Amino acid sequence: MHLRLGALAHELLSRYPPYYPEFDVAPRAAGMPAPLAAAHPAPPQLLAFIMSMLDREPQG
Repeated sequence: MHLRLGALAHELLSRYPPYYPEFDVAPRAAGMPAPLAAAHPAPPQLLAFIMSMLDREPQG
């Protein structure tokens, strides 16, 4: 569930899905998407939180 919420939050802030323009399954299985470049001003803590939701192997 946290992956879907992270993907939605990523797209809302950046205007692009997390793995854009790659739509293959391989990049998703390989690891993290590129760092989030927000289209709107956002606190760095929020950006880090969203990226942590997209992590397939959460830390902690």
